[in-house]
Amino acid sequence: MFVDVIKILQFLIKESNNAHLKSHCSRGTLLQMESYNQQEIIRILLCERYPDNPIPEEINLEINKLIRWQNDNKLHTSVQSLTNNYNIANTTVSLWKGDITTLSGVTAIVNAANLALLGCFQPSHKCIDNVIHTAAGPELRQACYNLMQGKSEPTGSAKITPGFNLPAKYVIHTVGPIIRDGNVTEREQEQLANCYQSSLKALETVNDEKDKSIAFCCISTGLFAFPKELASTIAINTVQHYLEIHPDSTIKHIVFNVFSDEDKEIYEKNLQSFSVDSSRISLKADDTINHNLNKAHSWLQEADCLIISAGAGLSASEGLDYTSKELFQREYKPFLKYGI
Repeated sequence: MFVDVIKILQFLIKESNNAHLKSHCSRGTLLQMESYNQQEIIRILLCERYPDNPIPEEINLEINKLIRWQNDNKLHTSVQSLTNNYNIANTTVSLWKGDITTLSGVTAIVNAANLALLGCFQPSHKCIDNVIHTAAGPELRQACYNLMQGKSEPTGSAKITPGFNLPAKYVIHTVGPIIRDGNVTEREQEQLANCYQSSLKALETVNDEKDKSIAFCCISTGLFAFPKELASTIAINTVQHYLEIHPDSTIKHIVFNVFSDEDKEIYEKNLQSFSVDSSRISLKADDTINHNLNKAHSWLQEADCLIISAGAGLSASEGLDYTSKELFQREYKPFLKYGI
């Protein structure tokens, strides 16, 4: 799939306020850049871009092609394959550690948004808001801009938009409380509980699926500084209460998504009070492990030789171009003598 990256760059640089880029990034300079650097400039400029002027359709088409290519080169996890499962009422609850933008087969993912609901404008921030908007593409910010009309979203409420280039069909944007002095008030605890409840209610309004699924990030525990242990307890208790008072809920699978070992340990401890479907877990895990081992064994038996090397493991997700001869010569020079 051909993506006109130079066309994207020229448009974004022209409309940006970055004088350095405008003076130093001619077409010739852009053409000489490594693919990774080109894509990184696009990411930065899209992150900084305010959506008051819609992107022209021909440019938007190229941007979406690029983002879909980037997303397709990530390792995806199907929500149906999750094995760390618990039961609350008639709903399966899963705990999963990973990048929420790579979870496939899920109806909606939840974004911990800011009051403007426009995403993060700081390219260096590693917040979930930035991650989701980057993977969804600029149409998500445009949709939020059209939805909000310059208003602010109340803390604890939620709004739903399409997922655009994400594997998830929808994104639910909720604004969590900000803890400024380390002390959490009862009001702030209620606001966090409302985030989970409002998100579930927003998903119930979707009518294009019978059995829905939703993945929650750890709302307010990052830059908003809500204590992780308390936030986990509130999240689980709110979901449990919602499902118990809504026995006919159309939401049949809820995922608590975490990104650190610390968060995973906290949620595992707090979820122990719910019954684990152990037979289902062990069966799925054993089947997957045996299948992968058998496949690996077959490949090793059929191979004439085995080449062993080492890599960071993150290059594809960062958008490095595997077709770049210059990149290969720089990073894998020892392989050149084999004619690779």
